[in-house]
Amino acid sequence: PGIVDMAVRRDDGVFVGMFSRKTLQELDAEYPGVVMSSMKDVVDRQQAMMKRAPKEITQDDFNDALYCLPPMGWVSRGNTESFKMCEFTCGAITGIYVRDGERFFALSDVFTLSHENIIFAVRAAFPVH
Repeated sequence: PGIVDMAVRRDDGVFVGMFSRKTLQELDAEYPGVVMSSMKDVVDRQQAMMKRAPKEITQDDFNDALYCLPPMGWVSRGNTESFKMCEFTCGAITGIYVRDGERFFALSDVFTLSHENIIFAVRAAFPVH
């Protein structure tokens, strides 16, 4: 889903696009299937689309990400390590990088995901370590 326009209510009670001034019916003719949603719903759906399951990467990929920008939430615990990119992809979604033993992974998820939940997600996706 993408944002086509922001809805505002005219004095007559009809919702129109804030920028286009088109009604929902007019917007639907231009963007078939367009719906009016709350901003929270749109952001939630966009964030869900931006999440990416863990994938295995190389140590060089891990290091490139680590030294690209200052890491956020960097945790090293036992034989695991994770950090998050300080720049966000969409809303609360950011790139997350993981070392589990000698293997390296990347995923995209919310920046609030704990180290324990990150490791759990990686091990669920790659059960044989």
